Amino acid sequence: MRYIRRIQYTGKSTFIVSLPKKWVLAQGLTPGSEVVVEENGPFIVIKPFSRAENKPQKTASIVIKGDEDPEAVARRIIGAYIMNYDKIIVKSSTFISPAIRNTVRNTILNKLPGTEIINEDKHEIHVQVVLNSRNITIGDALKRLFKVVYSVIEDACTVLEKKDMSIAQEVIKEDESVDRIYFYIIRLLNLAGSGVQEVEEGVSSMDLLIYRSLAKLLERIGDHAVNIAKNSLNLVGSSVYTGNVCNLCRESLEIYRNAVEAVASRNPFVVEDVVLKVSALSRSEEQLFSSYLNTLQPDQLVALRLILESIRRIAEYSRDMSELALDLGLEKVLEKPQQ
Repeated sequence: MRYIRRIQYTGKSTFIVSLPKKWVLAQGLTPGSEVVVEENGPFIVIKPFSRAENKPQKTASIVIKGDEDPEAVARRIIGAYIMNYDKIIVKSSTFISPAIRNTVRNTILNKLPGTEIINEDKHEIHVQVVLNSRNITIGDALKRLFKVVYSVIEDACTVLEKKDMSIAQEVIKEDESVDRIYFYIIRLLNLAGSGVQEVEEGVSSMDLLIYRSLAKLLERIGDHAVNIAKNSLNLVGSSVYTGNVCNLCRESLEIYRNAVEAVASRNPFVVEDVVLKVSALSRSEEQLFSSYLNTLQPDQLVALRLILESIRRIAEYSRDMSELALDLGLEKVLEKPQQ
């Protein structure tokens, strides 16, 4: 609903504007009720005071019909979580199979921070979000995701360097750590977009859209780091000199670090340097792969191709991150209008 209101001037220095009656009544407000007025660049946001504390709980009901894929059920639970539902009920008119039950438990435990199963029987599973989202800001959550993804890439490079399969197995498990933080950030961003979650001073609505893209890039980078570890298992006993591959991996890690620093400082000047480095890495990737074309077995060649592709994709997604840094700091490169 869109309303047009005329600004009025009262007293010696006060500007006032009336609130739509329909909205006031819908929020349960009365004369004397307090509202919060938040500045957001050229916009202001008005919402009831203590809205986050008093908001009604949103409940999502997920009905299982027949012999459904457990992963499909898990995806619906994740969807309900990131769309700000406070309680999620999984139910069946007959019974919930052990496969679905175990998948739900693993999803809650490993992918969705701040959730607990509070009630369970053969027909229903009740999941409650108990985490207070106001305790962690969006900025803090993003910083955490930056560091976790950096650690996963670094560990993947170490797998190539040391050919240690035990490290590879641990890196594969780190995929869940990345997912946990990613899903939590998306929930926070959706809460902020709905006006429930307050954002840090200086963060605009446009910034929130950029943060959404940034979080997705980080999640994809984490996936590719895990893919490096997975495919390295197929190179055991091959004639690949993984030192060269490791060097390329660490080049990609450095590009990632540069992009993260650019985003954190809103530095728009890094993007051109990152673009050049990504192009150089891409050329090195092709040359390295070509050098092994006639020396590896087909399955090993496929594994090497996938590893090199993931290294390149990490660099390319990092380039995309540096472009987001350009968006965040665009005013620094624009010519200021003449006074």
